[in-house]
Amino acid sequence: MANQNDLQKARDYTRARDASVIVNGADLSRAYLLGADLAGSNLSFARFDQANLRRANLTRTVFSGASLIGADLSGACLRGANFTGANLTNANFTNADLFGAKFNGADRTGAIFDGANWFEVTP
Repeated sequence: MANQNDLQKARDYTRARDASVIVNGADLSRAYLLGADLAGSNLSFARFDQANLRRANLTRTVFSGASLIGADLSGACLRGANFTGANLTNANFTNADLFGAKFNGADRTGAIFDGANWFEVTP
């Protein structure tokens, strides 16, 4: 199994299924996580600036205090995700499923939510 440093150098986590290599505070800026399944992971304080998380399964994932500046989360499943205190500046949530997600204290400046499911979201 690749270690965290090897994976961070590659920046391509296509169809990733094991969040154990992605730890709190990790720098995954510009990472390619298209379709990754990281459901239930704790990614608090991690950096996902300009990362590609399109169509990823991020159900119940914790992004508390994380930085997702300019990240692409379009079409992602974010049901019950926790973005408390996260920086979501210019992030793209187009057509994302945000059912029950929490955004308390998150910076959503310039974020795009076109077609996103906002049912039972905590602002």
